[in-house]
Amino acid sequence: MRTATLRLSRRFPEKRAAPPQATMERAEPDTPAPTGTGRRVLFASLLLAVLGGFPMPGAQAAGGFRLKQAEVLREPRHFLVNLRIDYHLSPEMLDTLLHGIPLQLRVEVELRRLGWLYDPLVRRLNHQRRLEYHVLRGLYQVTDLQDDTRRYFAQLREALRSLGNLRRLHLALRTPSASSNYRMRARAGLVIDALPAPLQPRAYLHPSWRTALSWRELPLP
Repeated sequence: MRTATLRLSRRFPEKRAAPPQATMERAEPDTPAPTGTGRRVLFASLLLAVLGGFPMPGAQAAGGFRLKQAEVLREPRHFLVNLRIDYHLSPEMLDTLLHGIPLQLRVEVELRRLGWLYDPLVRRLNHQRRLEYHVLRGLYQVTDLQDDTRRYFAQLREALRSLGNLRRLHLALRTPSASSNYRMRARAGLVIDALPAPLQPRAYLHPSWRTALSWRELPLP
């Protein structure tokens, strides 16, 4: 098996509709009441969206995502990819997390076959994990959304290290060919659409949320 490695420096009861009156008015449909957790997250996101203000000219993000190590293993009919990503949260992202709002991150890996005019896509892998903070327990939780595996950490740096450590990502080959006939790249970023709706416009526009890791080429064995 060949290897290539790259190193870079309280839920409330539902309201029941009132019984129809003699006037035969049509009862309005029930609207489910939000859970306690859902209301807290919504309130926190509204508060952050209002207090956060608008981006100032020249504002820069203090956080950032960086590909620290990439290793690609070649098997007869598939590639295995190991990645180590350093996640550094900006102050605003950290404040959002500490207010109980989860952050969902996505890592994408693409495998393309080299062509004359363009490189057709062979396989795309989309791996997502969620980072959240439990205020009452004082613990950080990392959830792998592929298999719902959950891990808990007392320190943020430990949670971020686990979040960025991806092992044995599998990219299958339908018609195997020499590694020299392919190219592979990877990127990582925050899933903004997974944030509460009041926060999404700010996350799209404000520089403090622009922490994504752009496409990086991976060496093939």
